[in-house]
Amino acid sequence: ATCPQLIMPMTFDQPDNADRLYRLRVGRLLSPSSFTGPRVAKELEILLGSENVSQACHTLAQRFVDCDPIGDTCSAIESMD
Repeated sequence: ATCPQLIMPMTFDQPDNADRLYRLRVGRLLSPSSFTGPRVAKELEILLGSENVSQACHTLAQRFVDCDPIGDTCSAIESMD
C-alpha cells in the first residue's frame, strides 16, 4: 500500500512482524510504555517526512504487483491430497 507503519508490538508474532518492517525500512516501532501522544507524533513525523522511507515503501510495494496471495494459497490448499 506504500504506507509506512508505526507499530506497537505486544505479544505473539507482533514483535517479529514489527522487526521485519523496521528492517525493510518501511516502519518504526514503539514499546507499549513508550506509546505516548508526543512520542507517536514524533515517530509519525519521521516516517511521513522521510524520502528514504517513502522510497522503501514504493520499492517493497512493487514486489506485490501481479500477486494474488489469496488465490495462490487456495490453489496450494486445493492441490494437497
